[in-house]
Amino acid sequence: MNKKLAISFIVVAFIIGVVSGGIGMRQVLVSFLNKFVLTTQSAQIGRDVSLLTYIRANDITNATELLEIDLNSSLIAFDSFIGDASQAQRNSSDMKILRGAKMYRTKFPYKDTPDIDETISNLFLTIDLPNSK
Repeated sequence: MNKKLAISFIVVAFIIGVVSGGIGMRQVLVSFLNKFVLTTQSAQIGRDVSLLTYIRANDITNATELLEIDLNSSLIAFDSFIGDASQAQRNSSDMKILRGAKMYRTKFPYKDTPDIDETISNLFLTIDLPNSK
């Protein structure tokens, strides 16, 4: 077998390996994303059912508590992603919603664990930075 033919076989084998690996990784990624979305949605369904049950029972205290916890969860998740986003990726409507959350929390303070309170407080400080829109 000559050298050109051997190199051709190596290149073809490499391409087949890359394509096969890509297809395999796609399946793993799709499976992970499906599980993530299903888990997230089932948690949301559970919160919605609880909230609706509290509201229909006129249990405003528990409904409010659940919404406060849900707001904290959303703020913590937002904080974990906004740090990695460039200034160009930070959507002004996202920052406007964050300002609304800050105004709400100023008007209606809510205490959680000290580390969660500190994280949310630091997130709200990013609103006041010069590059925030």
